[in-house]
Amino acid sequence: MRNSERYLISLTLTYTLTTLALSSYGSVTLDLYLSLYFLEYFFLTFVHQPLNRRAAKVTNAVSSALFVIFMLIILLKIVEMLYGVKSF
Repeated sequence: MRNSERYLISLTLTYTLTTLALSSYGSVTLDLYLSLYFLEYFFLTFVHQPLNRRAAKVTNAVSSALFVIFMLIILLKIVEMLYGVKSF
């Protein structure tokens, strides 16, 4: 099995298990789901290196976008804690 196939199977499996665990726990906040998905993505991308050139370019672009979104989520949570302003 190629590294990219193991990577996709690992992502699918961890996302499924995370969704099942959080839904059984009763969590309904979108930011928790997204944060865990992003962290899993970063971890699995790091573990399954090196990918071929084309896949590496795509994962780098996706990682950059997800990192920006992750930082925005953290920033909104900090603003919510400091000022009590609910963002979403």
